[in-house]
Amino acid sequence: MAIMNCGCPIDALTAVEDVTCKTIKPKIRAMLFRMQGNTAFVNGTNDAEARSSWEDLFDATDSTLIVRTPDMAMVEVSEPEVIEGEENYDGASTIDGILPSEFVATFHNLPPKAQKQLADLFCAGANLEVALIYNDDTMQLITDGNTPEELTFFPVSPDTIVITSPSKEGTLNAKFVSTLRFKLESDWYSCSTFIEPESGFSFIKDLRVGLTTP
Repeated sequence: MAIMNCGCPIDALTAVEDVTCKTIKPKIRAMLFRMQGNTAFVNGTNDAEARSSWEDLFDATDSTLIVRTPDMAMVEVSEPEVIEGEENYDGASTIDGILPSEFVATFHNLPPKAQKQLADLFCAGANLEVALIYNDDTMQLITDGNTPEELTFFPVSPDTIVITSPSKEGTLNAKFVSTLRFKLESDWYSCSTFIEPESGFSFIKDLRVGLTTP
């Protein structure tokens, strides 16, 4: 349970960014998982936009290993539940906190090996973090808002990750459906930023086992 883990600024009452021209974000395509405690990406040092910063991480044999999920059919993010407390002097219920947001990722026709590998994430569920890749080839990460900017993965709420066994309807063309579930702190979105890969590099196409510099 949390309220704004990314911190409340001293000058909290500030003008809200103009969003008259709205941008529609495409769906989440895939996710990257790794163990918590790994080195953050720092602009000007190991930029997250640069291909070289990701080399060998998908083939690592230690805690720096990054695991990419297969492409997902759909991802749903639940609205965080608000925890109410005692009444204030106006008679309104106060807010004690906000529960984490649940992510439910749906996969169609996963090969058994991929199903097993995703299920094994549960064994590291207390120490995982995740990054999100979107269909427009952008990635969403946590930002510290400093200069130089430091970016890192979102910490998964402890022991909340699980993948269900596949289900299938009785029709001939029905797909095997598996779901991957986990939770992030309620303020995960407001503490984040979207980045684009450098020219000649693609998060969607290149972030996988065997990534090297061409």
